[in-house]
Amino acid sequence: MDKQIIFNKTSVLILILALAFILRITGINNNPPSMYGDELTMLLDVNSILHTGFDITGKFLPLNFEMGGGRPVGYGYFSLPFVAIFGPTTLSIRLLSVLSGVGIVFLIYLLGKFLFFKEVGYVAALLTAISPWDLSLSRGGFETHFALFLGLLAVVLFLMAEKRPWFYVISALSFGLSINTYSTYKLSLSLFLPLLLWFTNFKERFSNNKGYLVASALIVVLFILLLIFQALFTSSETRFLNLNIFAQKETKNQITQSVNEKRNLSSTNQEISKLFHNKLWEYGYLLGTSYLNNFSVDFLFLTGDKNPRHNMASSGSLYMAEIFLIF
Repeated sequence: MDKQIIFNKTSVLILILALAFILRITGINNNPPSMYGDELTMLLDVNSILHTGFDITGKFLPLNFEMGGGRPVGYGYFSLPFVAIFGPTTLSIRLLSVLSGVGIVFLIYLLGKFLFFKEVGYVAALLTAISPWDLSLSRGGFETHFALFLGLLAVVLFLMAEKRPWFYVISALSFGLSINTYSTYKLSLSLFLPLLLWFTNFKERFSNNKGYLVASALIVVLFILLLIFQALFTSSETRFLNLNIFAQKETKNQITQSVNEKRNLSSTNQEISKLFHNKLWEYGYLLGTSYLNNFSVDFLFLTGDKNPRHNMASSGSLYMAEIFLIF
């Protein structure tokens, strides 16, 4: 009887993962209808490295893809087996993202099971399997999607390492690979990791598993040194700088125009006006509103980010029925 119950529960998880895979792989060559620019240049680089060892700009086993403005190579190198098997095709460059989506579903199950209980894990996995945001990201060669899988894998392994200390080493490796897969993870993980250590009673963990944690720390240090090397001697920061709002020329012009308009309309003297109307306040307001927009009803349930590349169905990131699960 117990074996039958275990079998049935395992079957539920297998069915959820199968559903996730089918939804992500079906029609992958035609939906989205064509490769976008980053997919195409990455495929060209990966195919070139596969056959010659050099990317299309002539760099031998590069740490960054020059054609992608310093794009990290993580997604490209992990796609090498698929390009070798299926050739330079749409399927080969998107398959890693498809599998990342299925992997994310499984990791969400493990996270729900670890933090709560199995039933929560099943529900969370099912919702992720059919979620609009992950379906969209799974069907394109998005580096951020693979980086999300690696980051989530690192978190799950770190939490589970309390009983299996060698998981710390794999967790550190996953964290390191994630920041070499998508540029902005350099910032987001540097903010997230201290919180993870704080809330998981790191001091007690360290005292019980010094050997594994020292090995993990060395791995992290090696990846940090690699990042420093890339920043100094390659174009790795180009893409990161292009992605942040402080480097966008259009945003800079809008901020400058807004500050000037507010100062001209202000009834206070010029010096006081500068205290309340300046670029620091404007950028702070822009950062705050941009962050909070991620939690808006419009973004979550109605229109998403309105970018067809990330949101093929022009719908919200979640289903309306899920609104009750949030609140």
